[in-house]
Amino acid sequence: MIPHDTHEPEKDMIHEWIRQKPAPLATDLSALWELSVHATHALPNPDPHRMETIWNKMAPRTTPEIVRIHPIRRYWPYGVAATIAILVSVLAFWQPSDVIPEPTRVLAQNAEQKTIQLPDGSEVFLNSGSVLEIASDFGEQSRTVQLIGEGFFSVTKSNKPFIVQTFNAQILVMGTKFNVRVRPDDIEPATSVFLEEGKVAFSNHNRSNEVILAPGESSEMTTSKPDTPRKKAKADALAWQTYRLAFTNEPIGHITNELSRRFNVPIHVPPAIQKKRHTLLLGRREDVESVLNDLCNSAGLRYRPTKDGYELISE
Repeated sequence: MIPHDTHEPEKDMIHEWIRQKPAPLATDLSALWELSVHATHALPNPDPHRMETIWNKMAPRTTPEIVRIHPIRRYWPYGVAATIAILVSVLAFWQPSDVIPEPTRVLAQNAEQKTIQLPDGSEVFLNSGSVLEIASDFGEQSRTVQLIGEGFFSVTKSNKPFIVQTFNAQILVMGTKFNVRVRPDDIEPATSVFLEEGKVAFSNHNRSNEVILAPGESSEMTTSKPDTPRKKAKADALAWQTYRLAFTNEPIGHITNELSRRFNVPIHVPPAIQKKRHTLLLGRREDVESVLNDLCNSAGLRYRPTKDGYELISE
């Protein structure tokens, strides 16, 4: 049901907006739409029980949208914007007061790098295909973020600890510069840390296994215990920031996953090749084929185009 003074093109846009949602959510939105119309035109007191029932059905499916830094310039006709505002207002009015605020998520798409400035002035430089989640209470008792992907952190000094959480680890700092790489879906899932300056504590979630890194050191954790810190060249650890490639004795499946994110193209690797270890050090490249050519020549492999990307094959 749509207000009588809404024009036909606006009605079509609103219906299309609702149709684009998943089927169960679209049904609930339609119901809320009807209630919002009654609330603003016919019924001064909409049925609270029905509103709460619909909200409770929708709440588990309304996950926070990933926030992108660049502004979205989309201008809706005033009638459509006003009408949808009614729906949003109804949702906000009837939302239970004990709902916990959702964290903010920032995404760096494939073939994209992005810099984020946090509320405390700290900065995070995200590599391609990475997500940073900022806690809703960031800065109150601590400064907590979660990372999937890779990011370089420049943390401002504060008496409130800065904590980076990953799927299997956490990094605790006060003020420093460090790089974190975490790919839980990789060939060998791990969290790795490289420290440029300052000092960080690298541990599992309950801090039962912890190492302290000094500048120029790195450590990796694949299970529940970080490796003993070891020296690593800064140029190699931070190569991604200048679009260079630096892989030392790493699984080929890991290398091709990074190339897929860097160039936004699928690269299929047969299981027999994925865990074969290889070293590849290259300067900045603008196309994926030149990198695949060097990788295959040095690793004794071949590659061929597929309908949507590339495939590695043994000689």
